[in-house]
Amino acid sequence: MPESLRDYYEVLGVSRQASPDEIKRSYRKLARSAHPDVNTAPDAAEQFAELSAAYEVLSDPDKREAYDQFGHAGVQGSSAGASRAAREAGFDPSGFEDLFSAFFGGGGGPSSRPARPQRGEDRMVEHGITFRTAILGGTEHIRDPSGTDVELKIPPGVEDGQSLRLRGRGESSPNGGPSGDLKVKIQVGGHPWLKREGKHLRGQVPLSLDEAVLGTEIEVPLLEGSVRIKVPAHSSSGRVLRVPGLGVPSDPPGDLRLELRVVLPDGGHQALDTLAEEIKGTLPNPRQEMDWFADRS
Repeated sequence: MPESLRDYYEVLGVSRQASPDEIKRSYRKLARSAHPDVNTAPDAAEQFAELSAAYEVLSDPDKREAYDQFGHAGVQGSSAGASRAAREAGFDPSGFEDLFSAFFGGGGGPSSRPARPQRGEDRMVEHGITFRTAILGGTEHIRDPSGTDVELKIPPGVEDGQSLRLRGRGESSPNGGPSGDLKVKIQVGGHPWLKREGKHLRGQVPLSLDEAVLGTEIEVPLLEGSVRIKVPAHSSSGRVLRVPGLGVPSDPPGDLRLELRVVLPDGGHQALDTLAEEIKGTLPNPRQEMDWFADRS
């Protein structure tokens, strides 16, 4: 394989300060268009050989250092590793090797090879799950493009809009290659009294007036089981009680945050009115520490 005398950095279209990743990206981009399988130029094989020889040298730290110091003389024989360089860059050099076989003996050429197997296309579907399944995890059944019923494992804590992947359950290959993947976009349903806040769960706990004033214990239903909470006496509406570890399963798990909401009864207003008249003027103004009108601009 004749070695080009062009500067290897010029061949790859990168600067002498280029990083290994920049060199690799440039090589892969150029190799796709320079490969003899797609390049119809008369000197396509030589172009690809030059490109691969440049990458063989500049992708190896020791060879690159020798090339930077002594030029082509410092890396004599490196072009023999062009096929290996192409493989390491993630590009299949088989077409290049077959073409050279045709040039230098051995018969056959690119036109005599069967088409490379192509991977089938990915498919995207949407699938709705319950709030409970999203938090605790579970198993769902969906149909792949072939109409086959397949199981989809839902991990605990999956979020609305998140995509899960089923390997090999997409479209079939047109010529014997691997099938594509089936991507499942998750849609999470709502819950009567719970909502998600990151890894925490939040809900409202209605209280009667006497429960808020005197305090109480309440059994709160969870997505799985229940928990008893103690409501302290003199709890105001809007107070949040935190129960550690009962939120979204994670590492560490989230919390259950319960917001208290005092509900006045529809009936029995007379007793409340009498109580209000008795205590009127004896309690501090809850707004006295707030300067509401300090800035009205």
